Amino acid sequence: MDGLKDVIAKLTDTTEFDREGAKLQNELEVTAELLRKCVEENANTALNQEEYQKKYTTLAERFETAKTALREIDDKKLEYTVKREKVTAFMRELESRYGLIAEFDEELWNGTVESVTVSLEHKITFQFKDGYNFIKMFL
Repeated sequence: MDGLKDVIAKLTDTTEFDREGAKLQNELEVTAELLRKCVEENANTALNQEEYQKKYTTLAERFETAKTALREIDDKKLEYTVKREKVTAFMRELESRYGLIAEFDEELWNGTVESVTVSLEHKITFQFKDGYNFIKMFL
């Protein structure tokens, strides 16, 4: 099971997201400071308002773009964390069983299956708690 734990760790690793999030956080801080200075300069100096507005709008858009990207990174990190927790719980449930399962086990079913959907198109979809979907067609 250690090999499987390594695979799970690699598949749900957020290191790259952490790195990208740190860059975006820095971008937000720099842009916020530039916005602050832009507003302060406009308040203390007679500036061409059309040029000021263009500069301000460009900085505000830059800030919003970075903020949106950071939110997306945070969402991805959360998604990976939830997936890791689900897969780990799924593996713990399977590890608690000994040998082959020869008959229906309600506790195992409830511990591993999130939902089952039967469609009118002759399809059954099993959604497991680790995020895996299994689809079976029938006649």
